[in-house]
Amino acid sequence: MNNMGEILINQISNSDFIILNNTVGLHGKKLSSIEQTVKKINKSAKISNGIIILEKLKVFNTEILILIAIFLLTLAYIMYFNFKPTGFDITNLFLPWLERFNTIFLSILIQSFPFILFGVFVSSIIQVNASSEKITNIFPKNTALQFIVAIFAGFCFPVCDCSIVPVGARLVKKGVPIPAAVTFMLAAPIINPIVIASTLYAFPSQPSLAIYRVYRFT
Repeated sequence: MNNMGEILINQISNSDFIILNNTVGLHGKKLSSIEQTVKKINKSAKISNGIIILEKLKVFNTEILILIAIFLLTLAYIMYFNFKPTGFDITNLFLPWLERFNTIFLSILIQSFPFILFGVFVSSIIQVNASSEKITNIFPKNTALQFIVAIFAGFCFPVCDCSIVPVGARLVKKGVPIPAAVTFMLAAPIINPIVIASTLYAFPSQPSLAIYRVYRFT
Protein backbone atom coordinates (compact mmCIF):
# COMPACT_ATOMS: atom_id res chain seq x y z
CA MET A 1 0.00 0.00 0.00
CA ASN A 2 2.90 2.34 0.65
CA ASN A 3 4.32 1.64 -2.82
CA MET A 4 1.16 1.49 -4.90
CA GLY A 5 -1.01 3.93 -2.97
CA GLU A 6 -4.46 4.65 -4.35
CA ILE A 7 -4.30 1.89 -6.97
CA LEU A 8 -4.18 -0.90 -4.39
CA ILE A 9 -6.62 0.84 -2.04
CA ASN A 10 -9.15 1.05 -4.88
CA GLN A 11 -8.74 -2.68 -5.54
CA ILE A 12 -9.28 -3.52 -1.87
CA SER A 13 -12.34 -1.29 -1.53
CA ASN A 14 -14.03 -2.95 -4.53
CA SER A 15 -13.28 -6.56 -3.52
CA ASP A 16 -15.71 -9.10 -2.10
CA PHE A 17 -13.08 -11.64 -1.02
CA ILE A 18 -9.49 -10.85 -0.03
CA ILE A 19 -6.70 -13.43 0.33
CA LEU A 20 -3.63 -12.55 2.39
CA ASN A 21 -0.68 -14.25 0.70
CA ASN A 22 2.94 -14.77 1.85
CA THR A 23 2.00 -14.77 5.53
CA VAL A 24 4.21 -17.69 6.68
CA GLY A 25 6.69 -15.55 8.59
CA LEU A 26 4.13 -13.24 10.17
CA HIS A 27 3.16 -13.54 13.82
CA GLY A 28 -0.40 -13.36 15.08
CA LYS A 29 -0.34 -9.68 16.06
CA LYS A 30 1.24 -8.59 12.78
CA LEU A 31 -1.26 -10.59 10.75
CA SER A 32 -4.13 -9.23 12.85
CA SER A 33 -2.85 -5.69 12.27
CA ILE A 34 -2.87 -6.26 8.50
CA GLU A 35 -6.42 -7.60 8.64
CA GLN A 36 -7.57 -4.58 10.63
CA THR A 37 -5.98 -2.25 8.09
CA VAL A 38 -7.80 -4.00 5.26
CA LYS A 39 -11.07 -3.94 7.23
CA LYS A 40 -10.82 -0.16 7.59
CA ILE A 41 -10.79 0.12 3.78
CA ASN A 42 -13.46 -2.53 3.12
CA LYS A 43 -15.71 -3.55 6.01
CA SER A 44 -17.88 -5.99 4.06
CA ALA A 45 -15.17 -8.06 2.33
CA LYS A 46 -14.29 -11.53 3.61
CA ILE A 47 -10.61 -11.93 4.48
CA SER A 48 -8.81 -15.26 4.55
CA ASN A 49 -5.27 -16.57 4.86
CA GLY A 50 -3.93 -17.88 1.55
CA ILE A 51 -2.20 -20.86 3.21
CA ILE A 52 -5.47 -22.15 4.67
CA ILE A 53 -7.20 -21.88 1.28
CA LEU A 54 -4.45 -23.80 -0.50
CA GLU A 55 -4.66 -26.59 2.08
CA LYS A 56 -8.41 -26.90 1.52
CA LEU A 57 -8.04 -26.91 -2.26
CA LYS A 58 -5.63 -29.86 -2.18
CA VAL A 59 -8.56 -32.16 -1.60
CA PHE A 60 -10.21 -31.12 -4.86
CA ASN A 61 -7.32 -31.89 -7.19
CA THR A 62 -7.52 -32.86 -10.82
CA GLU A 63 -6.92 -36.58 -10.26
CA ILE A 64 -9.99 -36.93 -8.03
CA LEU A 65 -12.18 -35.11 -10.55
CA ILE A 66 -10.96 -37.40 -13.34
CA LEU A 67 -11.68 -40.50 -11.24
CA ILE A 68 -15.21 -39.25 -10.48
CA ALA A 69 -15.85 -38.57 -14.18
CA ILE A 70 -14.60 -42.06 -15.15
CA PHE A 71 -16.78 -43.66 -12.45
CA LEU A 72 -19.92 -41.83 -13.60
CA LEU A 73 -19.32 -42.68 -17.26
CA THR A 74 -18.69 -46.33 -16.41
CA LEU A 75 -21.85 -46.47 -14.29
CA ALA A 76 -23.92 -44.93 -17.11
CA TYR A 77 -22.42 -47.40 -19.61
CA ILE A 78 -23.25 -50.41 -17.42
CA MET A 79 -26.81 -49.27 -16.72
CA TYR A 80 -27.52 -48.63 -20.40
CA PHE A 81 -26.37 -52.00 -21.66
CA ASN A 82 -28.06 -53.86 -18.80
CA PHE A 83 -31.44 -52.29 -19.48
CA LYS A 84 -31.35 -52.26 -23.30
CA PRO A 85 -31.69 -56.06 -23.92
CA THR A 86 -34.89 -56.16 -21.87
CA GLY A 87 -36.61 -53.78 -24.27
CA PHE A 88 -35.73 -50.58 -22.51
CA ASP A 89 -34.32 -48.22 -25.14
CA ILE A 90 -32.94 -45.17 -23.40
CA THR A 91 -32.72 -43.20 -26.63
CA ASN A 92 -36.48 -43.35 -27.27
CA LEU A 93 -37.26 -42.46 -23.68
CA PHE A 94 -34.64 -39.87 -22.94
CA LEU A 95 -34.17 -37.93 -26.17
CA PRO A 96 -37.76 -36.55 -26.45
CA TRP A 97 -37.60 -35.41 -22.84
CA LEU A 98 -34.19 -33.84 -23.48
CA GLU A 99 -35.53 -31.95 -26.51
CA ARG A 100 -38.45 -30.54 -24.50
CA PHE A 101 -36.12 -29.61 -21.65
CA ASN A 102 -33.70 -27.94 -24.07
CA THR A 103 -36.49 -25.87 -25.67
CA ILE A 104 -37.91 -24.68 -22.35
CA PHE A 105 -34.48 -24.01 -20.85
CA LEU A 106 -33.30 -21.96 -23.82
CA SER A 107 -36.53 -19.94 -23.93
CA ILE A 108 -36.26 -19.04 -20.24
CA LEU A 109 -32.55 -18.28 -20.60
CA ILE A 110 -32.99 -16.02 -23.64
CA GLN A 111 -35.87 -14.15 -22.02
CA SER A 112 -34.22 -13.60 -18.63
CA PHE A 113 -30.60 -13.05 -19.69
CA PRO A 114 -30.96 -9.38 -20.75
CA PHE A 115 -32.65 -8.50 -17.46
CA ILE A 116 -30.06 -10.35 -15.38
CA LEU A 117 -27.27 -8.67 -17.32
CA PHE A 118 -28.88 -5.30 -16.65
CA GLY A 119 -29.09 -6.12 -12.94
CA VAL A 120 -25.38 -6.96 -12.81
CA PHE A 121 -24.68 -3.70 -14.65
CA VAL A 122 -26.67 -1.69 -12.09
CA SER A 123 -24.93 -3.57 -9.27
CA SER A 124 -21.55 -2.62 -10.74
CA ILE A 125 -22.58 1.04 -10.93
CA ILE A 126 -23.57 0.94 -7.25
CA GLN A 127 -20.25 -0.65 -6.32
CA VAL A 128 -18.07 1.81 -8.25
CA ASN A 129 -19.93 5.12 -7.97
CA ALA A 130 -21.86 4.92 -4.69
CA SER A 131 -19.93 4.86 -1.44
CA SER A 132 -21.15 2.96 1.59
CA GLU A 133 -21.89 6.24 3.37
CA LYS A 134 -24.14 7.48 0.57
CA ILE A 135 -26.09 4.23 0.44
CA THR A 136 -26.58 3.92 4.18
CA ASN A 137 -27.57 7.58 4.52
CA ILE A 138 -30.53 6.96 2.20
CA PHE A 139 -32.02 4.54 4.72
CA PRO A 140 -33.02 6.16 8.03
CA LYS A 141 -32.17 4.60 11.39
CA ASN A 142 -35.83 4.01 12.22
CA THR A 143 -36.77 0.47 11.16
CA ALA A 144 -40.30 1.35 10.07
CA LEU A 145 -39.02 4.18 7.88
CA GLN A 146 -36.42 1.82 6.40
CA PHE A 147 -39.22 -0.43 5.16
CA ILE A 148 -41.00 2.53 3.54
CA VAL A 149 -37.81 3.67 1.81
CA ALA A 150 -37.13 0.09 0.64
CA ILE A 151 -40.63 -0.22 -0.86
CA PHE A 152 -40.23 3.12 -2.62
CA ALA A 153 -36.81 2.01 -3.92
CA GLY A 154 -38.40 -1.21 -5.20
CA PHE A 155 -40.80 0.88 -7.26
CA CYS A 156 -38.22 3.35 -8.60
CA PHE A 157 -35.17 1.15 -9.14
CA PRO A 158 -34.94 0.15 -12.84
CA VAL A 159 -34.54 -3.60 -12.34
CA CYS A 160 -36.87 -6.58 -12.63
CA ASP A 161 -37.29 -9.68 -10.50
CA CYS A 162 -34.66 -11.54 -12.58
CA SER A 163 -31.95 -9.04 -11.69
CA ILE A 164 -32.98 -8.00 -8.19
CA VAL A 165 -30.69 -10.51 -6.45
CA PRO A 166 -27.31 -9.01 -7.48
CA VAL A 167 -28.58 -5.51 -6.73
CA GLY A 168 -29.91 -6.55 -3.32
CA ALA A 169 -26.66 -8.35 -2.50
CA ARG A 170 -24.67 -5.27 -3.43
CA LEU A 171 -26.82 -3.06 -1.20
CA VAL A 172 -26.17 -5.39 1.75
CA LYS A 173 -22.44 -5.23 1.10
CA LYS A 174 -22.70 -1.44 1.11
CA GLY A 175 -24.17 -1.51 4.61
CA VAL A 176 -27.93 -1.52 4.01
CA PRO A 177 -29.70 -3.41 6.85
CA ILE A 178 -30.78 -6.92 5.83
CA PRO A 179 -34.51 -6.37 6.68
CA ALA A 180 -34.57 -3.30 4.43
CA ALA A 181 -32.72 -5.16 1.65
CA VAL A 182 -35.15 -8.09 1.85
CA THR A 183 -38.10 -5.68 1.73
CA PHE A 184 -36.58 -4.07 -1.36
CA MET A 185 -36.11 -7.48 -3.01
CA LEU A 186 -39.71 -8.44 -2.26
CA ALA A 187 -41.18 -5.11 -3.37
CA ALA A 188 -39.47 -4.92 -6.76
CA PRO A 189 -41.08 -8.08 -8.24
CA ILE A 190 -44.51 -6.73 -7.26
CA ILE A 191 -44.66 -3.03 -8.08
CA ASN A 192 -41.67 -2.25 -10.28
CA PRO A 193 -42.67 -0.95 -13.75
CA ILE A 194 -39.84 -2.96 -15.32
CA VAL A 195 -41.36 -6.15 -13.88
CA ILE A 196 -44.76 -5.30 -15.32
CA ALA A 197 -43.16 -4.51 -18.67
CA SER A 198 -41.22 -7.79 -18.70
CA THR A 199 -44.43 -9.71 -17.99
CA LEU A 200 -46.16 -7.97 -20.88
CA TYR A 201 -43.13 -8.81 -23.03
CA ALA A 202 -43.34 -12.48 -22.05
CA PHE A 203 -47.11 -12.69 -22.71
CA PRO A 204 -47.89 -10.15 -25.45
CA SER A 205 -51.21 -11.77 -26.31
CA GLN A 206 -52.37 -11.92 -22.67
CA PRO A 207 -51.87 -8.50 -21.03
CA SER A 208 -54.26 -9.47 -18.24
CA LEU A 209 -51.53 -11.74 -16.83
CA ALA A 210 -49.46 -8.69 -15.85
CA ILE A 211 -52.40 -7.29 -13.87
CA TYR A 212 -53.09 -10.69 -12.33
CA ARG A 213 -49.45 -11.08 -11.34
CA VAL A 214 -49.31 -7.75 -9.50
CA TYR A 215 -52.67 -8.45 -7.83
CA ARG A 216 -51.60 -12.00 -6.85
CA PHE A 217 -48.28 -10.95 -5.33
CA THR A 218 -49.87 -8.03 -3.51
